Amino acid sequence: MRLAVCGGEAMPPELAAQLVPALKRLWNLYGPTETTVWSTAQVVTDASQPLLVGRPIANTRCYILDGERRPVPIGITGELYIAGDGLAIGYRNRPELTAAAFVGDPFQGGAARMYRTGDLARYHSDGTIECLGRIDHQVKLRGYRIELGEIEAALKDIPEILEAVVMLREDQPGDKRLVAYIVCTSGVMPETAEMMRTLKGRLPYYMVPNFYHMLEKLPVSPTGKIDRKALPAPEAHQAALAGSYAAPRGPIQEILARIWSEVLEVPRVGIHDDYFDLGGDSLRAVRLILKIRQAFPESRPSLATFLRAPTIERFASTLTGGDADWSCLVPVRESGNRPPFFCVHGAGGNWMSMRALAMAMPNDQPFYCLQARGLDGRSAPFATVEETATSYLEYVRSVQPHGPYRLGGGCYGGLVAFEMACQLHAVGEDVDVLALIDATNHAYSQQIPRSRVLYFKLSFLWRRTIHHLRQLETTAPSERHRYLWQRFKIGWRVITDAKDAFRGISALGYATEMEDEMRVSKSAGDDFEANLDRIREASLAASRKFVPKPYDGQATVFRAKQRPDEPYLDASLGWAPVVFGGVTTHEIDADHNNIFEAPAVNSVAELLDAELYSREVAGRD
Repeated sequence: MRLAVCGGEAMPPELAAQLVPALKRLWNLYGPTETTVWSTAQVVTDASQPLLVGRPIANTRCYILDGERRPVPIGITGELYIAGDGLAIGYRNRPELTAAAFVGDPFQGGAARMYRTGDLARYHSDGTIECLGRIDHQVKLRGYRIELGEIEAALKDIPEILEAVVMLREDQPGDKRLVAYIVCTSGVMPETAEMMRTLKGRLPYYMVPNFYHMLEKLPVSPTGKIDRKALPAPEAHQAALAGSYAAPRGPIQEILARIWSEVLEVPRVGIHDDYFDLGGDSLRAVRLILKIRQAFPESRPSLATFLRAPTIERFASTLTGGDADWSCLVPVRESGNRPPFFCVHGAGGNWMSMRALAMAMPNDQPFYCLQARGLDGRSAPFATVEETATSYLEYVRSVQPHGPYRLGGGCYGGLVAFEMACQLHAVGEDVDVLALIDATNHAYSQQIPRSRVLYFKLSFLWRRTIHHLRQLETTAPSERHRYLWQRFKIGWRVITDAKDAFRGISALGYATEMEDEMRVSKSAGDDFEANLDRIREASLAASRKFVPKPYDGQATVFRAKQRPDEPYLDASLGWAPVVFGGVTTHEIDADHNNIFEAPAVNSVAELLDAELYSREVAGRD
């Protein structure tokens, strides 16, 4: 044979490996029936490389678009649309299905149409297209939308892996985990730790599977498609632990290892294994702390301490006196060759609300979080924004002695970051980026008429009351009295503040953040709840007293689009009058309480990374 074409289904790599050396030319063709079968073509010359579907054939156009039908950059996954002369008129006697699949072509205008293939794809740098699976294989895990095909493509790029399929399994109710099924070229599974390192370099942390299952071959249906229902449930020993296990040393580490194993439902945990790499989340962390407190009642470890020391070795040291040097600085990601970014916590004081942003940033971006003094219960919270900023700068400058600095913060953290930038400017240091994430200059509300502020406070209080009545329906009966008492204290404070409209709406703004933040974490014990309450009260008091000074630099404001009908006069949330270098505002499709959750946090990360990168380029120029 001299020529062969392959179409209809994705070309199996093993078939390509047999055909390439036996033929003068092998074509890989792609296209659905709705576009007259074939729409793209690619000559296959190397079966060891990803099998691409190539470029559009004559009289055919291909677009790779995001969820709002905007073109995606090279290398980014989107949905493949096909347009041109090959499109069918539609589905016979199925007008609804036709309208959903055949949509207008915004890039041609007029009556031009394009077909939604439902296939995920991405461009390579030379313009060729790689298909990554079906869009209906998109899943949702901990609030993140995940394209399984993108994970599978990353796995196939590992030289030792021939085929890969990824599934989101829930073999136990409420326990969802990503499982990778792989077929290896040599029949020997690569070291799991090395695979995870490779994937972390290409994918966000939440897309890295927790379990890896090697098969001799993937199960297929009679039509030759992968039979996902026939994939076996992963066994405990296949969790992402291989290659990095270090046995516990001493009774404390042995007890901690047993507790971790029970909570994470894995047979063993090494002392260097990271809690989050093993699939841990905030819900499991609460259960973990409760069990540790039962085992070590004299130590009473806090959730805040655990979140800073998420390995058995590091956490054990806190139980034996190693926590005396508890720090406000949390190095979420220390590696990377770019200038570090420092992000300040919200009113609740806990850095975990910033972790999602850190993980959504590129892997080469060092990211440090600042958590409030007093979370450990051993120190009093800071009383003013100025005092907080001065203390945090000592931590920042221990990592980066001189500027230009990159600072940011969410809500209350934005006030602290702004004051940190002012103090740095006062001593002659440069601030490259100042990111204020849904942070409001409450002093600006002094200009608002009293009657309008009073109306806003009372109307918002009524809406929140309705919200909390609904929340009570899903709250455990034993916890309802505590929930009501906390809500009453916040509500009474808002009513009291409304008597003096000149105090602005600072109390209300932080009440809305405080009321829902860390509800899950409160169940970790009364002392941790008391620490959170003290920090929130201190943050609220500090925000009332804070009056921003004029700032000569620039600032970037990330404003939640779905905000209550606030009486602010400008889109910069009140920062434009005090930021003399100019304010850039980005509107994020979120509300105040979920701007640090997926998918909104991904938009924040993308815009923030673009800002950081542009400053790097400007600095080099």
